[in-house]
Amino acid sequence: MLDKNKGFTLIELMIAVAVVGILTLMSVAGYKSYTVRVNRSSGVQAVQTDIQFMEQQYLQNGVYSNGVTWPILPIVTESANNQSIYKITFTSTTANKYTYGIIARPLCSGPQKDDGCICGDKDGNILINAPLDCSNSGPKNQCSCL
Repeated sequence: MLDKNKGFTLIELMIAVAVVGILTLMSVAGYKSYTVRVNRSSGVQAVQTDIQFMEQQYLQNGVYSNGVTWPILPIVTESANNQSIYKITFTSTTANKYTYGIIARPLCSGPQKDDGCICGDKDGNILINAPLDCSNSGPKNQCSCL
């Protein structure tokens, strides 16, 4: 008589669970990387919007600031999924009539907390993962979250 056992052995079930677990870990890591890239693109877009605003200021007034204070930027906090991810300010506290720099610093409470700064200047140059002084040189880890 033939013995017809139907079902899986314990070893086969354990292997299947392990494979599903490994695939889940890989997909979660990929999703987190994807959201960081999307949020970074959102931060770059916000900096570009603020640069366009500053150029409009220059076209209207002939200067970027009055020499005492900066104008109020249209985007000062960039958000994604109802969560703030970047705080956007000028790189220098000293107002200058003919030049400026804008920096987006990641917020420690957001998903970009381990990401670098995003910097933009009057020429429209965007620097991603920039140091705190927005230069091309210097340690990248100098830009800490807020």
